[in-house]
This record gives sequence, C-alpha cells and structure tokens, in this order.
Amino acid sequence: MDLTLNIVVEGKEKMISCPDEDDIVKALLMIVGKDDFFIILSRSEGTYMQTDGNSLEHQEGSLDYHYYSPQCHISVETTANIFLSYARGNDWWKQAIPWQSGFPSGTSLPGNGRN
Repeated sequence: MDLTLNIVVEGKEKMISCPDEDDIVKALLMIVGKDDFFIILSRSEGTYMQTDGNSLEHQEGSLDYHYYSPQCHISVETTANIFLSYARGNDWWKQAIPWQSGFPSGTSLPGNGRN
C-alpha cells in the first residue's frame, strides 16, 4: 500500500511519499501548538485520515463514507497511535475512539475529497 503524508502549516504544504513511522510521528509533533495546520495521511484519492490537532476525520473512497470523531481535543499520543495503526493497515484505530458518519459542523479541515 502506497501512503502519502501531506503536512500543511500556515498555508505551506510539504508532501512525503511512502512515509515511515518516524515521518508520521515527527509531522504530528511538529504541529503541536501551531494554528492553521492539518495533516493528511492518504492511501489513495479520497481515502485518508486527517487531523487539525484537535479532531480527527477519515474517509474511505467517497463522501458517502466520510467519518469524524465527536471526541474533541484528542491527545497527540492518541492521534499518533491512530495514524500509525492506519498506516500499518490494521483496524485498531477504528475502535480507539468513537466515529460518526458525516461531517462535523463548522469544520475547517479541507480533506482530499472535500474541495
């Protein structure tokens, strides 16, 4: 499975093809305490996990399969574990936090399939 990690901080984007676990953790730690950022870990167009540092969303192929966690202020450690589980292709992340179908109200996460 080919992964792509997109890191956007204050409008500047950095893309890492085939990121390893260190790349993912470093990216998440890099954005702690920053405003106007998000990280997207993509498996393919429309299939991704993303965070803005406080919330998480994921999508599996189309907008019909878009989910978000209603849990606010998810810790960096939990977010890292979820991203790493997603990157490894195991399903632990699906049970790690609650997920709801759809989009959170007032979200500012741009996402791959939402533009």
